[in-house]
Amino acid sequence: MVDILRKRLQLPQLILIAGSGRNAGKTGLCCRIISALAKTNSVAALKISNHLFSENSFHGHHTNTTPIFKETDTKGNKDSMRFLQADATDSWFLQTKDESLLSVFQQVLPDIGQDQLLVCESNALIRWVQPGLFIGIVKKNSTKTFYRKPNIIFQALDFDSFDAFVQRLEFHKRRFRAHSSF
Repeated sequence: MVDILRKRLQLPQLILIAGSGRNAGKTGLCCRIISALAKTNSVAALKISNHLFSENSFHGHHTNTTPIFKETDTKGNKDSMRFLQADATDSWFLQTKDESLLSVFQQVLPDIGQDQLLVCESNALIRWVQPGLFIGIVKKNSTKTFYRKPNIIFQALDFDSFDAFVQRLEFHKRRFRAHSSF
């Protein structure tokens, strides 16, 4: 068996956000991060779901018949549209089972510029990548465990903490950091 821990894709320009269930604030945090970083960087965004079409009421209906859908519409409330509304340069929705996730994700990577930051909402991608920053969001009394320990854990819907963090977030010398001055 191949040791996937040593074969992880190193993506220092990636912020990966995972969380415990629906309505925890994952997409809201993604949008806040995109808006802040887009002031000084080009930012691409990905929403990855392993849920098939039964989840349309939560994430919006996508008409794609392939696992990769590049969003171009900014008028609506699908998560991929919200990313564009938050000033992402590009936004994709990937819909695939976990066992196919890495190959589908790798199909999108060539479309992301070398100097472009990437904000991704996915619970499963952490199995195959080493992001620059891994953020977990948990609901109160949740028993959610992550495949890997997040760099930062927020309580669900704690928008004050989200905002305070985002105000301090920067990408400097190919690393994310939250500087101490506002």
